[in-house]
Amino acid sequence: MSALAGLYLHIPFCHSKCTYCSFITGSYEDLLVQRYLTALLKEIASTSKLLPPLAQKIDTIYLGGGTPSIITPEWIESLLNACYKHFLVDSSSEITIEINPADINLERLKYYKNLGINRVSVGVQSFIDEQLKEIGRDHSSKEAILAIENLRKVGFDNISLDLIAGLPNQTLKEWKYNLSKALELSPEHLSIYLLEVKEKTTLYAQIRSGKLKKPDDDLAAEMYETLLENLTNNNYQHYEISNFAKSSGNFHSKHNKKYWLDIPYYGLGVSAHSYYNQVRYSNVKSTHTYIEKIENFGQAIEEKVFLDDSEQVREAIMLRLRLIEGINLEEFKATYNFDILATYKEAFSELLENNLIEVTNGYLRLTQRGILFSNEVFVLFV
Repeated sequence: MSALAGLYLHIPFCHSKCTYCSFITGSYEDLLVQRYLTALLKEIASTSKLLPPLAQKIDTIYLGGGTPSIITPEWIESLLNACYKHFLVDSSSEITIEINPADINLERLKYYKNLGINRVSVGVQSFIDEQLKEIGRDHSSKEAILAIENLRKVGFDNISLDLIAGLPNQTLKEWKYNLSKALELSPEHLSIYLLEVKEKTTLYAQIRSGKLKKPDDDLAAEMYETLLENLTNNNYQHYEISNFAKSSGNFHSKHNKKYWLDIPYYGLGVSAHSYYNQVRYSNVKSTHTYIEKIENFGQAIEEKVFLDDSEQVREAIMLRLRLIEGINLEEFKATYNFDILATYKEAFSELLENNLIEVTNGYLRLTQRGILFSNEVFVLFV
């Protein structure tokens, strides 16, 4: 895994807000979008100037949101050109864009391909139109399938699909249907999340008011087990708690792996997060405030958190445990001068007894049961 940094650009605009979404997003307004993207171009330039030359080397660019595909392809081109101008972008870089099926046509996808974008993440979430409508998605199942077919026509060979398990009122039969439709499309990568009901979301309010039932934990666990069986039988490798990649090829998300492997990344845009030299940075959470700060100062950092060695180690353990292969104990000890098993011997005895973790062939990892109850393991390192 490369130790070069990754670059994340946040595009916080959507046609409508999904009921489960807790990210900083807003509606598309022409003037606001123009000001925001102009500010983002300025932040790209100003951030690179703050970094020493070696830290300017990157090998992933990730356009996320929000909905990056909502802005014009010309703006995407301007953003990428700014990245190439102000950072040292490796020739083998993974360049990802998240797309909403409703925004996409063949010509736009050709434009993306010509820009050098080589990985596309498609926000599908479900192949059942009633479910899509209920959670506030503005595309249909037919549009999602067409978007993926068009990606293939244009020549994209690294496509990732997002699905959500445990949607309100979703049955196991419906979940199996969603999995079967996804597998028919044969994406190189699948990101599959168990629904989290977060405060301050529309979904949280709907459940609290009694309009919708809280998702059933036992059913969600059954869906997850069904997922593992289906994808394993179809030659997908489970490499991170929520992520699967085709076994035939190198289709792990190169960018996201930086988050789990203690590698620097620079998050630019409103509410974006960065990590560099044992410091975590987060930008302001208001789009208007972000624009004003960038226009006036070139930066919009709201908070800096300096991690001491102990905090860095705890975070590294927690994030690495998200990876299915787990932690190479000798390698970790050599890197951080820290013996995980000796330090957590007492705490681990209970986790081992409850079949949440295992130590095999020099690796510490979550068990399948541990994956389902990962938060009970991670709380040890918070």
